[in-house]
Amino acid sequence: MLQLSSSTSARTMSAQIHPVALFSILEAYTRRSEGSTRVIGTLLGKYVDSVATTDRSVVIEGAFAIPYYEKDGEIGIHKEYAEQMYNLQKRAHKNLRVVGWFSTTSNGEMIAESTAVIQSYYTQQCLDHDCLHLAVDTSLSTDNLSLSAYVLTPLVAAGRSLANMFHEIKLTTFSSDCERLFVDSLVRSNNVEGEPVDLANSEQDNMSSLESSMANLGEMLDRASKYVDDVVEGRIEGNNAIGRRIADAVGNVPRIRPEVFDKMFNDNLQDLLMVMYLSNLTKTQLTIAEKLQESLVV
Repeated sequence: MLQLSSSTSARTMSAQIHPVALFSILEAYTRRSEGSTRVIGTLLGKYVDSVATTDRSVVIEGAFAIPYYEKDGEIGIHKEYAEQMYNLQKRAHKNLRVVGWFSTTSNGEMIAESTAVIQSYYTQQCLDHDCLHLAVDTSLSTDNLSLSAYVLTPLVAAGRSLANMFHEIKLTTFSSDCERLFVDSLVRSNNVEGEPVDLANSEQDNMSSLESSMANLGEMLDRASKYVDDVVEGRIEGNNAIGRRIADAVGNVPRIRPEVFDKMFNDNLQDLLMVMYLSNLTKTQLTIAEKLQESLVV
């Protein structure tokens, strides 16, 4: 009896995507050509190999769309444009490389007929490393944005490779502290449907967010202090994993003398006030210029 199996190496693949890369993909979709229902492009990032195991993770940190045409089952990619864009990206981010490609879909079909053709092109661009295919469902048929990541694996029968198939791998979102703050502000600023998002004029919201963050931080410190007190006094049994996490958190807090901290805070506060002043001054000048332009037109 002939048995078919998907030949996967001992290495376990996974992928992580930053919000910046995801926003770049969605922006490319909103700016697509009229009549176009699909956008494809290059994924930039890096490969991270585990020290303890043979696992490998693909970290997607950037993306850009490329022109293409698809007609009568044939597809063509603007290779010169893709190379030029990659060279420009390399000037700003020297540590990034091509890790795969993305495509959008509006009908829920994550793997299209032309996917294998595009995959073969990007496999060469990845320099024989694992080439990732990221499928983004822009139909928004659910409350969540559907993302799927695939790698190409051979289909083996009787020890021989007969064909290739797309194997879905684990995909997670990863954001830095700055990215997380921006995404939270963006979500909070878009509570009312149809209202424009104006992050520049949300000082009051920023103060409320800061107050809420400080309150949450105070609650977490109180819980951690209570847990440590209960363990020390023998009321509960200590957990080694929790203890290590608390020790790591305390160790990451920089040790700064109060007078040095006050000076740093005041210096940064002065810089912030200057930026706010210049921003308000610029908006005032733009408003005056707009009014003058309107009066001249009338």
